[in-house]
Amino acid sequence: MPSPAEYEPIADDEMLYRRVPVSKDWIDSHGVRPDAFEPRSDDDTGLSVYRARFVKVADAARGLSKRGYYVLEMRAGDLRAAGIEVLPMPHDDLPGHAELPGLAFHDRESELSMEQRELLADRLVVAIHGPFV
Repeated sequence: MPSPAEYEPIADDEMLYRRVPVSKDWIDSHGVRPDAFEPRSDDDTGLSVYRARFVKVADAARGLSKRGYYVLEMRAGDLRAAGIEVLPMPHDDLPGHAELPGLAFHDRESELSMEQRELLADRLVVAIHGPFV
């Protein structure tokens, strides 16, 4: 059960984590490809991220991929300044779940969605952690 603090608004100085599978080759020596932020079919209300305030980077990297994950780190205020909304959306699976509602699956082909994915990949990732296996 999520803690009451997980429902609190996300501060601009909070760091966010996005888990990206190593197997997709979305990260290389040149940086991050926008595909790392493309919503999947289960991202019906927005793209998932995790609040560093509630979860360690190694925990954010846990998943079922046999090759492991990278974790991309971003600052919430930078996303907001770029017009990307960030909302707390606590889940029972891992503490600190949040979403980027503008990057929902049903809007993935929109010009705005594609622009936001480009911004995230090109300018808003402040650190790449991993890979974690």
